[in-house]
Amino acid sequence: IPVWQLIRVTREPERVKNQLGEQAERLLSGALGPRRQNARVNRIGSRLARSARIEVEFFVLPGPMINAVSLPHGQVYIWQGLLGHTAEDDEMLAGVLAHELGHVVLDHHLRAYEFSAQLSLLFGALGRPWLRGLSRNLVNRIVQRGFSRSREWEADETAIELMDAAGFGARGLVRLFETLPNQGRLQGMLGTHPDPKHRALRLREILGELPQTEEK
Repeated sequence: IPVWQLIRVTREPERVKNQLGEQAERLLSGALGPRRQNARVNRIGSRLARSARIEVEFFVLPGPMINAVSLPHGQVYIWQGLLGHTAEDDEMLAGVLAHELGHVVLDHHLRAYEFSAQLSLLFGALGRPWLRGLSRNLVNRIVQRGFSRSREWEADETAIELMDAAGFGARGLVRLFETLPNQGRLQGMLGTHPDPKHRALRLREILGELPQTEEK
């Protein structure tokens, strides 16, 4: 990746996010089947987006995957499998959508792209051209593995704030993590280590349901 690509991240972040998002949108739509909108997802998602003060479109993708993903230009996708898992609990669904909005609010896609570009530039200069494809595979990696552990935690914490601001019970996100199936079936935001049960425990501590562990 040329140096000017890294400069663009700093000087034209919105343009970079739009380009990345449009590329990702084509990938998702072409590879994973027709997307559709859902009245329940739109109702809950729009309420959260207003609390985040951002404009977002929400879509449902077919298939049993227990996953959701956001794109940097303001789109959130949830698979039918995860939507079905939250069918009886609007606050649980709000937790899913708020988490994905957290990634958008915190510019995690742009930061991941910037890091990939830096690695590509560094190792490309050292004769490792295979790393130059990192940025092109950014969306694939996010869909399959989610973001880094620290960024997933940041999105969890931001989700709690967005849910509270929108009038949703933040414990819906805790219930989501507590009721998920075995780790091996999960991908993306839900498959990132630590496992969902640990994430639920951490959120309970933040919400004050468990005493904070003292540092030793």
